[in-house]
Amino acid sequence: MDLPGLTEITAKVQAWDTAEFWFWSLAALGFSALSFIKAFRGLHKSRLLEDTPTSLVRSASQGYVEFEGIGRRLEGEPIISPLTGTACTWWSFKIEERRTYRVNKTQHTHWQTIDKGSSDALFELEDSSGRCIIDPEGAEVFPSMRKTWRGTSAWPKKQGHGLLGRYRYTERRMHAGDPLLVVGYLTTHRAAETTNFAEEVRALLADWKSRQSMLIRLYDQDSDGVLDLKEWEHARQKAKAQVRKEHTEELRHPGIPVLGLPPDDRSFLLAAKSQEQVIKHYRRGGILAIGTFFVMLAVGITMINMRLS
Repeated sequence: MDLPGLTEITAKVQAWDTAEFWFWSLAALGFSALSFIKAFRGLHKSRLLEDTPTSLVRSASQGYVEFEGIGRRLEGEPIISPLTGTACTWWSFKIEERRTYRVNKTQHTHWQTIDKGSSDALFELEDSSGRCIIDPEGAEVFPSMRKTWRGTSAWPKKQGHGLLGRYRYTERRMHAGDPLLVVGYLTTHRAAETTNFAEEVRALLADWKSRQSMLIRLYDQDSDGVLDLKEWEHARQKAKAQVRKEHTEELRHPGIPVLGLPPDDRSFLLAAKSQEQVIKHYRRGGILAIGTFFVMLAVGITMINMRLS
């Protein structure tokens, strides 16, 4: 027995021309495939979070790590969100314009993105053991605040809560003091590791050469007012010893831990939420995507069966 309306739907599908039929059939199957990929990624990310142990900044090994702590601003120039002018640790924004178009005498509207951006400024995570610099570029971010409002200009003239206007503004932020979950790649930078020993020696000797009186006073052993090759070599060895001593002093101090985008395809996550909340988000999205996958797969196969029946 036919379901109500099934005969009419079958007749409409069979009445489509070939191009229209294959467009909608392949669109359904393609959307099904995209939903499967989204489901796999969401469930994979939730499992990755569960399997990555939470570390302390001070004792963490180099490589892929997870930290939980509090977001902090670095000293210096503050991080200011562009739409509302709010001090924060991270921001992103999007400006959309409501546009109208016609298809077969029917008017449709949609939101077109005309500008967007996100912060790449460094900030800090602090836990019970110490602090770590966060480089947010390339991260998937779950912010603590999301605000959307509308207005009449392509760039908001002031903070607002408007519900009308052809432009829509969205700003997302994290703030100093927010709880912060970060998962990414940890590297520790030391000053002595990021400089070239030979270049530092040459720079020091060049500085000494610019102060000839000092150089002659310290290394002119025969007091003839000129450094010969032996005396210059002695000065060069002293310069090497000074640079080596400075490097040794630098290595005695802890390096600067920086967490950023992994060099492989593993996730880089910043969340002003708990681990449990983020895992639930990924799982919920994965389950929804699995449902969409089966529904759209069934739609595509059913349309093909209707056409061929």
